[in-house]
Amino acid sequence: YLAVSIGGRPCVRSRLGLGVSAVATVALAIVAGFGATCAVGVTLSDLALMICFVVIGIAVDDVFIIVSYLDDQPAWLPLEDRMARALGAAGSAILVTSATNLAAFLASAAVPGLPAVRAFCVAAGLVIFVLFGLTTTFFAATLALDERRRGQGRLDCLCCLPPPRGAPRGSPPAAKQAALAVPP
Repeated sequence: YLAVSIGGRPCVRSRLGLGVSAVATVALAIVAGFGATCAVGVTLSDLALMICFVVIGIAVDDVFIIVSYLDDQPAWLPLEDRMARALGAAGSAILVTSATNLAAFLASAAVPGLPAVRAFCVAAGLVIFVLFGLTTTFFAATLALDERRRGQGRLDCLCCLPPPRGAPRGSPPAAKQAALAVPP
């Protein structure tokens, strides 16, 4: 669902690989967050498995925000500038949601009683912290690679093959010239 929602259907404009990267970001965040939770001595219970659903919701929101901001950037800009502008705009939204969720879970962990809920809140806070880091680094890097692939007209999951004939490539030179002529 995520891959279809953030990309197009044709093989060149689609973002199936990017959707897989988003799922990998969530999986890595969960594994690293649970590892950090165990490293600080918190015992996880079956309740901690519910964190997966919370993190998936947060991650999908973050992915949609970053991709939306990137798609809103002018196509004539170099990829590095488009990524910088997109992450600059999306970063504050992602930071606010992640910090709010982190604060809520850690504040709930400070409440005495119910050790399973306390462990859940500590684990959720650590997973959300790791998710923010991975979204702004790992996912952003895979998004840049995917945008480079799309600009070259290469197929989504077969990006090592040469682009097919007639595949859309980058933005047309006339559009670049017209956009450069307009002051920002």
